[in-house]
Amino acid sequence: MSLVPRPRKNHVLSGGFSRRASSADHKKASPSRSGDGSGFLRSTSSPCGKILAQKRDLYAGGVLEITEIQKWLGRVPRHPRQTHGINESDSEVLALGQGRYLASTIDSIVEEIAYELYQDPFTMGWMCATASLSDLAAVGAKPLGLLFSAHWQTDFTLAQKKRAVQGLKAALKAAHTPLLGGDTGQALATHLTGVGLGTCDTRPLSRLGLKPGDVICMTGKMGLGPALGFRRLLGDPSRVLREKDYRPRARVDEGLRLRKLSGVRCAMDSSDGLASTLNTLCRLNKVGLALQWDERWLEPRAARYCRAMKLPLPSLLFGEHGDFQLVVGVRAEKLASVRRQVPGLYVLGKVLPERSGTTIAGADFKTREIDFNLVAGARKDSLPAITRVFQRMLKYSAAIGK
Repeated sequence: MSLVPRPRKNHVLSGGFSRRASSADHKKASPSRSGDGSGFLRSTSSPCGKILAQKRDLYAGGVLEITEIQKWLGRVPRHPRQTHGINESDSEVLALGQGRYLASTIDSIVEEIAYELYQDPFTMGWMCATASLSDLAAVGAKPLGLLFSAHWQTDFTLAQKKRAVQGLKAALKAAHTPLLGGDTGQALATHLTGVGLGTCDTRPLSRLGLKPGDVICMTGKMGLGPALGFRRLLGDPSRVLREKDYRPRARVDEGLRLRKLSGVRCAMDSSDGLASTLNTLCRLNKVGLALQWDERWLEPRAARYCRAMKLPLPSLLFGEHGDFQLVVGVRAEKLASVRRQVPGLYVLGKVLPERSGTTIAGADFKTREIDFNLVAGARKDSLPAITRVFQRMLKYSAAIGK
């Protein structure tokens, strides 16, 4: 969970409208050391407090829901070759004909800067590129390039701008993706936006296709994203976790391979946290899920941070600042062959009929129901509400393992 709920990257209509709000505040605030984040969250002088005070009328359950966007967006023409409906894919996809598809996506880094979740400009640039590249990876697209828009806060120095661009270029280099061009200017707060373009030579992956009996998998370990959000709220007196430890890699190569495997049903990136991702997939596909908790999923540094701060490890499931892994549905009978093609794939659980609900079990605790919508669906339109959600999440997570 970042300082406030991280708005979902649900692309709504052609053009990929994002549910991100902007802010004009970028001042320092001291995180609470109390263990629950309440000191920081109650501070109306903090970026979090001022932004929420200005925008609380825009939030419904913490983020602008698709229905809320449609209220102000209204009806707009959709391209006749668009391959999916609202919220059904991480990228917008157009069928070009002859088995070719164009994938496009747009994403901005705004709140993460305003709330000082990202304090190193290198992280800001890295994440601007990674967010869009990860959306392309989730549909299995090969990136053509990235367009970059940078609107800098007036006191952002030349050295900071250079470091942000260093981060952007490093993430692009890791994904073998060129920078195509962009736009720049000044603003009351720094906004970094990436537009990713990619192509597929077979039908792209989407969020749809899960069926009871399938297996849910993830392309790597998780936990650093949520832990970084917790760190911003609670501090890190033991210095277990550093911001530079958080450098998620867009899973472009894995996405390309997964798209071409017949046993893969669907995919979505975990940019908004694992619980939120699983909740979206279950809701869209009208299925349940039996999650099998395994600490081997967890990044060791994230686990060490939680232990140092006496936070329950399952709390990492609910953090809404994610790790940009791909969460994929795989036909059970094809699991072995898919794992041979995509090494490092972790099995999270099994898809159930919707009536079975969502459960979690572990080696040290019995099966129990789990609410993947615990944080994502909670009301977070005021500072006291956010404090209550965070405290409730910690209590709920501690109870899971009992």
